[in-house]
Amino acid sequence: KLDEKTHAQMLRAGFRYDAKTDRYFQCSEPEWCKEAHVEAGRKQCAVPCSTVEELHDGWKKLEARAGVEIDTFLETMKAKARESRGNPESAPAEEGQDEVPVANLRPRPTMRERMDEKVKKAAALGMSLKAYTNMKKQEAEVRSQKAAEKRAERSEKRAAERSEKR
Repeated sequence: KLDEKTHAQMLRAGFRYDAKTDRYFQCSEPEWCKEAHVEAGRKQCAVPCSTVEELHDGWKKLEARAGVEIDTFLETMKAKARESRGNPESAPAEEGQDEVPVANLRPRPTMRERMDEKVKKAAALGMSLKAYTNMKKQEAEVRSQKAAEKRAERSEKRAAERSEKR
């Protein structure tokens, strides 16, 4: 048995108490995580709700905060998103269509296609597939080492700046 305070904390943490077995079972995420998700959503102009009525109330509040109708506000935000993707002339999606045109999506190549591509590249360099694969692994290791060195340099630089501030 837990005391009253711990029991309340367990319930807030997303546990359900079963009196029959005298056990706690995890059934949802903690309240504080939900609150953090809701706050993150609000910063992105999302309307947190669990019912349709809450959604309509949230839209009214968002309209009041934005100073425009919700549909106009959403169209403006979509246009800004398109511009930030470098695609300002793309037409807005029609009702029931995806935002990204299907023509811009490429299917992922199959493993056979990827292997054929590797064989072609290896042949173009006059190498065997194994030698080509080893060369690519070495290149990846070098890139990884360089990235680690850059991270270490930045970390040392920040540490030096912090020590100078003190």
